[in-house]
Amino acid sequence: MKAEQLARKCTWDADQVDSSDLLWYIPGQRLISEKSMKQGQVSVRQIPIGCMQPKGIKNLWVLGPCSNIPGETAEKIMRPVPAIALVEILGETVSHRMKNIPAPSLGIVKQSAGKGETYGQVCELLQPLRKVWNKGFISSPSGTLPVLGTYDVVVMRGGTAGAAAGITAAKNGARTLVLDYLHGLGGMTTLGMIRRYWDEFREGYSATIDKGVRDIAPADHPRQLKDWEEETLAD
Repeated sequence: MKAEQLARKCTWDADQVDSSDLLWYIPGQRLISEKSMKQGQVSVRQIPIGCMQPKGIKNLWVLGPCSNIPGETAEKIMRPVPAIALVEILGETVSHRMKNIPAPSLGIVKQSAGKGETYGQVCELLQPLRKVWNKGFISSPSGTLPVLGTYDVVVMRGGTAGAAAGITAAKNGARTLVLDYLHGLGGMTTLGMIRRYWDEFREGYSATIDKGVRDIAPADHPRQLKDWEEETLAD
């Protein structure tokens, strides 16, 4: 996120707020894998499967630019067509390896060290909406998963609804955590630049976004409020 913010500060343009472009970069982290790949090989079919398998961990594969592959190969598989080809190759290989492994009837989260009482369950609470989806539960022994923090409100995803929920909860004094894999809040409303005023409602989250856009735009930018807009909003 720091690298993202620094790059945007160095390349910012007044018209950038009207676009939905994201920075395109190759991750610098590489997986410690069972095998490595030589520099210069860029063909998807030349990638050893072991480059995508973490060292010492069975039945787990990491598909993406963080695999233990050269930078030019990582750049290639970040594009849709080579990525689809790699998925097909890896999927066929993994399916052959996994077909003889029996699936457990009841999953259990393994404990790394020590023992303790079960303190939680991972399950699906959709009854009575989707009874056929109820496949039981997974026991989670105490101490298996670390507790990273305690919050009053946890919002999953920071899209238009999630960002509004997180901001509102925090403004009302709740200790709030918003979880999202993207670098900015608002989803299609902000990064996607696809939005409109719902029934001309310009308060709440809409007002927060408008103020943020005006604060970063020059005084003569078209997104700045005009006199007639200020009078209309005041009325």
